[in-house]
Amino acid sequence: MGMRCLAAMEPLTILTFTLALAAFAALGTDAAFRVAGKPMRGLSMATAVLALSHVVLVWHLRYNWSLTKALDHGTAVFVLFHIVLALLFVVPWLSNETAERIAPATFALVSIAAVPAPFRYTDVAPFRIPMTVLFVALLVGIGCARSHASKRSVGVLPEIGSKRSALFTLGQSWRHEIEAEFRETQVTVYFRDGTLDIVADMVDDDVFSDATAHNQRTWELGDAFEVFVRHDESLAYTEVHLTPNDRKLHLRFDDAEHHKRIDGIDSVAVDPEIVDGRAELTEDGWRARVRIPFDARAGDVLALSFCRYDATRGREPVLSSSSPHPVLAFHRPLEWARVRIVD
Repeated sequence: MGMRCLAAMEPLTILTFTLALAAFAALGTDAAFRVAGKPMRGLSMATAVLALSHVVLVWHLRYNWSLTKALDHGTAVFVLFHIVLALLFVVPWLSNETAERIAPATFALVSIAAVPAPFRYTDVAPFRIPMTVLFVALLVGIGCARSHASKRSVGVLPEIGSKRSALFTLGQSWRHEIEAEFRETQVTVYFRDGTLDIVADMVDDDVFSDATAHNQRTWELGDAFEVFVRHDESLAYTEVHLTPNDRKLHLRFDDAEHHKRIDGIDSVAVDPEIVDGRAELTEDGWRARVRIPFDARAGDVLALSFCRYDATRGREPVLSSSSPHPVLAFHRPLEWARVRIVD
């Protein structure tokens, strides 16, 4: 019966609502990936293009490019329809954290109108079963993604406090093989009296920095140890560098995409004297001691990442990070380690 009804439909109608199913499937899949912390900008853009194609055909087929006819289906539905379309084109360019919230909400809004449609309009009745099955499958997918993310967030976290520390080692997760010039780094972090207390021991063949003052572009001037920290539920974060000659860089960003929107570091630089940094030479390299005042208390969860530019004269620096970044990019808070503060 369903196949006979489908065969009786106009080809343009079939195309229009097949595109609707495709866009709906892409939207739900995109929401699941974002909830899981694995955003795919290409998928978000494909979702927007599929939705736009569907909307254009709806305007042609159902509305005949008449605003009056479009509003006959309900002003609220019309407004929702086009707000969602606009959101779909905005989502790919938002920060991952913002998009992670908006994509599932957009899916929910679309579902309110899309899922009942085959039951309201007899001309698209053959799409009732496919739409229902797809909706249930996408709900299960998003639920599984959220459950996975929730287990990751509420699981046993490393704890830091005045007498309890967490240990981190740096690696190169974005590379298939570690560079031959890679040298080890171990980081120990406490939280004492409202301050992150960090000690990093770095093996280094050529310890140097040409930085001459605070808040310079330290990563371009030699060796640099970097700290990234934020409250887990916050978008804003702090970045602090220390060089072997005690030069500090102190930056604050509004979100994970902020660093892409600035022309230079001056607009995000903060008083370097707020943080305390001391470096010392060791037998096999150097040690960085960094203390960062941070407004947090017992029970709070912080996202942390420690990175390093290991510079040697005559070659490019070797980069490493404590975070499992799949690409060489340190400003990716969703991949930073999470720790819980204890007394």
